[in-house]
Amino acid sequence: MHRRRAVHAAGLGLIGALALAGCASDPQPAGEAWKQARTQLDEAESVRLSTAYTTGRQGPSVVTWDIAGTLDGGNATSTATMGVGEDSRMVVDTRTVGEDVYARVSTEGEDVPAQVRAAYGDDGWKRLPADQAQAQANPLRTELDRIALPAADALEGADVEPEEVELQDGHAQRYAVPADVAGAAQAAAGEGEPVRVRSFTVDEDGSLVGLQVEAANALQQYELSDWNAIDPAEVPEEVSE
Repeated sequence: MHRRRAVHAAGLGLIGALALAGCASDPQPAGEAWKQARTQLDEAESVRLSTAYTTGRQGPSVVTWDIAGTLDGGNATSTATMGVGEDSRMVVDTRTVGEDVYARVSTEGEDVPAQVRAAYGDDGWKRLPADQAQAQANPLRTELDRIALPAADALEGADVEPEEVELQDGHAQRYAVPADVAGAAQAAAGEGEPVRVRSFTVDEDGSLVGLQVEAANALQQYELSDWNAIDPAEVPEEVSE
């Protein structure tokens, strides 16, 4: 009898544990999820941001941009890559170390157009003049400041059902931002041309991993990772003035 009771109790314990595990994996309400995400953004020391957009200055071309650094400026790396041929790319690297900004433009591939190779051949790292350096000093904050982020409590009570999405290392929840909330944040941002947030994505731990914004009637996706785990940028070994 005691043995049967013990087995029965163990079974109930297992069922309870599974039930608790199921509850733990339930997605947060939109208000809680955004409050945690916004707090993470506001309190972060550093992060990696990756995005891509299409430029049409010389025909449609996709530009990918990866920025990593501190949110208060003074230290960052960035890499912008743009297709210039069938299988060729132009790559612009920058490093911000203190008040100095270093840049390098290079090309990759076999079919780089002659005019592009002539204009943007790899001349190595150069330290930018002071006026250009000031404009490039904090690319991460500059990019984030373009986004009209809703206030931390802006989605409190919002009737938003999250959509489960797949990540490389697990699952995540994507929440749509109601149009009135996004519009109010955009109006409050005021100056410039702030872009409105269409949705945000958090991983299983509630960490912000994605923002989808609307810019010039086109959607743009930002991926965020490596929160507070960015190695400081260093001055390149060889620099020409």
